[in-house]
Amino acid sequence: MSDIPLHFADVYEQSNGKCHICELPVDRSVLPPNRLASTADHVLPSSLGGAHSLGNVQLAHLTCNSSKGVHPQLTEGLRLRMKRKVALLIREAEDARAALP
Repeated sequence: MSDIPLHFADVYEQSNGKCHICELPVDRSVLPPNRLASTADHVLPSSLGGAHSLGNVQLAHLTCNSSKGVHPQLTEGLRLRMKRKVALLIREAEDARAALP
């Protein structure tokens, strides 16, 4: 793992603006507690000895990161479930914006 200091802009750029779990775009302007907020997910969780560095962190939606938990291995089932869930959340947010006067 790399010991490069962690800057969120670098995490975002490294991930090309896509969540590494569901592979859908992440909007940096969305903030917690919104489930679509951007987070830095530790590939090897800190609790399992993973470094808080660019080499061990990837971009993830808050909901995807929470669903992954402390499991370092992503399953294809989790990836597909999260892709469907995030796509629905994005659609709901777009519908809510469209309904505004």
